[in-house]
This record gives sequence, structure tokens and C-alpha cells, in this order.
Amino acid sequence: MKHTFKKRIGLLVFSILFLGISSASVQAFDHPMTGKRNFGMKMLNRLNLSESQQTRVNEILTKHQEETEAIRARLHEARQQLHSAISTDQFNETGVRQAWQQLSPLLEEMMVSRATVMSSVKSVLTPDQLNQYEQLKTTHLNKMRERRQMRKDIFRE
Repeated sequence: MKHTFKKRIGLLVFSILFLGISSASVQAFDHPMTGKRNFGMKMLNRLNLSESQQTRVNEILTKHQEETEAIRARLHEARQQLHSAISTDQFNETGVRQAWQQLSPLLEEMMVSRATVMSSVKSVLTPDQLNQYEQLKTTHLNKMRERRQMRKDIFRE
């Protein structure tokens, strides 16, 4: 029982820490901190955007980058507080709940921000590019579901 509880808490922490919260960048749609491309930015690059579309997308991403960075910084701090609350030697349910309550609205804020950015970016795309985007997204989500199922299967063993 105790081992299963720790495993679940570990999975919760892992899920929270590696939640797919992405950011946008201005140059070739690279991540601003790592220079790596996240999937959403890779998808945009696959859509063969015209120069004017790239310029408009860069303007959208630049406009939202400062807001996203501020949210990301607060998320990082809230995740650290949750991790600290979970990692203490003496389990304190109230502390974990309080840490989660601080994190939860920030996750919501980040998701709304991402949705706003994507809505703005989609308005730049042609109908053909939108169809291609939806196909790429569906393929990506199916692969993610498969990987998630594989991880579940591994933990069941």
C-alpha cells in the first residue's frame, strides 16, 4: 500500500514537472531558453509559411512572450513548492493541498495563454494549412496516447 502511494505521488510530481507547457520564440520558432524546437513550433515550420505569415506569427509570439515568461517563472516557483511539500519526511496533507492550490490557477492561466496564442496563429493560416495543422496535431496526439499507454503497461508489471 505504502509503495503504491509513493509510486502514485511520484507519477503526479513527474506529470506536473514535465507538463507540456511550451513557449514561443521569434527566430525560426525555436524555444527561447534552449534553442530547441517544441512540437507546436515544429508543426508551424512544416506548414511552409510564406514570409508574410512568418512575420505575422513572429509578431504574435513576440507579443505574448513576455506574458508567457512571467507565468512560466511563477509556475516554476509553484512547482518547487509542491515538490517540497510532497518530499518532506513528515507528510502534511494540508501543505500539499495548499501548494497544489497555488499551482492550479497558474496552470490554468498558462493553458489559456497558449490557447490565445494558438488561436491568433491559426488566424494567419490558409484553409489548406489549417487542415494540415489539424492532421499533424491528430497524428501527434495519437503517438502521445500510445506512449502513455506503454508507460501505464510498464507500471502495471
